[in-house]
Amino acid sequence: GRAYGNLGNAYRSLGDFHKAIEYHERRLQIAKEVGDKAGEGRAYGNLGNAYRSLGDFHKAIEYHEYHLQIAKEVGDKAGEGRAYGNLGNAYDSLGDFHKAIEYHECDLQIAKEVGDKAGEGQAYGNLGNAYRSLGDFHNAIEHYELDLQIAKEVGDRAGEGQAYGNLGNTYRSLGKFHKAIEYHECHVQIAKKIGDKTGEGGANGNLGIAYQSLGDFHKAIQYHERDRDIAKEVGNKAGEGRAYGNLGNTYRSLGNFHKAIEYHEHNLQIVKEVGNKAGEGGSYGNLGIAYQSLGDFHKAIEYHEHHLQIAKEVGDKVGEGRAYGNLGNAYESSGDLHKAIEYHKLRLQFAKEVGNEAGEGGAYGNLGNAYQRLGDFHKAIECHGRRLQIAKEVGDKSGEGEAYGNLGIAYHSLGDFHKAIEYLKRDLQIAKEVGDKFGIAISLNNLGNAFGGKGSFSSALDCFSSSWSKFNEIRAHLQFKDKWKISYRDTYNNVYNSLWRLHLSQGEVNDALRVAEDGRA
Repeated sequence: GRAYGNLGNAYRSLGDFHKAIEYHERRLQIAKEVGDKAGEGRAYGNLGNAYRSLGDFHKAIEYHEYHLQIAKEVGDKAGEGRAYGNLGNAYDSLGDFHKAIEYHECDLQIAKEVGDKAGEGQAYGNLGNAYRSLGDFHNAIEHYELDLQIAKEVGDRAGEGQAYGNLGNTYRSLGKFHKAIEYHECHVQIAKKIGDKTGEGGANGNLGIAYQSLGDFHKAIQYHERDRDIAKEVGNKAGEGRAYGNLGNTYRSLGNFHKAIEYHEHNLQIVKEVGNKAGEGGSYGNLGIAYQSLGDFHKAIEYHEHHLQIAKEVGDKVGEGRAYGNLGNAYESSGDLHKAIEYHKLRLQFAKEVGNEAGEGGAYGNLGNAYQRLGDFHKAIECHGRRLQIAKEVGDKSGEGEAYGNLGIAYHSLGDFHKAIEYLKRDLQIAKEVGDKFGIAISLNNLGNAFGGKGSFSSALDCFSSSWSKFNEIRAHLQFKDKWKISYRDTYNNVYNSLWRLHLSQGEVNDALRVAEDGRA
């Protein structure tokens, strides 16, 4: 019976969840036949984990509750703690983060009672995950550091690597990309030492996401390709799908939308193969974003509706909220601003319901952008102000910078150039702090526009020149592969046009000609 359980766990690690379920059901059947109640409980727990991997969170909860009930009956305290931890993970996946925290606290208490240090560390890690899902990044870091400390104490190298990875993801959420990279590199190093290929692949994927956040797309693609190659090598279908999704997101950031769609379709095919419904929904969401970037808004809306439908089916509250936000963005791009606002309000409502402060902040930012486009600048300022407040509360530096930038644009639209410049300077300062190259270039361009509006042409020239130089630096860095298209082309052209026109308006004909010539080159 135990052998079937081990095979089930192995197939789950490989991403073959249906095969895993088949073996865990055999293990369950044998445990029932021989009257092995503890084995029966473990089998229910393993089935719950497999169903959670498939995205069937309600079924997962049902099995974990069976495990919990049996563990209490036979007095298996360790099993009881494990069941609480698994229930916490399932509720986290459902988006019920407060319930998840409640269960992880029960797990932690039991681990302390029975002196299970490894279990205690794992409970701290799971609590960190739940707090990170809530957008409470400082609390998440506190728990991950406790997990890391215990993993080091008990010599759990795999757990240590995982804790470094979790810390890296949280620092990335905070906009501290260099710190995130440092932690993910620790994870890679440990995974290589202990021969943990799955961990090594995941750590490479996380490094790719961190470099993408920094605007270093070439490096991001290298890491995502490593993640994909490792997943193929060990036969990890779920990991391979994840890597394709990340490659799709990076190519979309580069402006190569057709390549992005190709990779997201690979991901969709794999998540369908392994039966991961929540993953299928997420894949449709990514395809929707890529089609929106291509300007095919009808197709984008169609894919986001698929995502919404699946999220509702599997009870994925986080995915449902995200789908509402993406539908709002797609309707905004199509010019239907009232429909966009309707969806962004639903996104906001969902984020508030599950207590996701980071999601709430993002929804306010999107609402602000929609009101800005409607010409309701006061309402836009109100929404961006809430976005700023939340970003500061949760310590999200990138979100804080974005909010300052949007506030600057709104005040510029109102003709309040002094206030616009004040906010745009703060945006620029944060972009420099977090090392966001694109953010620096865009902030400088926005500042140039504000100085120009105020009539400070010398300052405007300085900003446009610096923005243009920064864009050229990024463009040069990206020209490793000719087929790559660059997503910032429109913004770059705006900077270039502003620069030569401003030179011309100041009577600097030679400078205007030089910029025009360089721009064409």
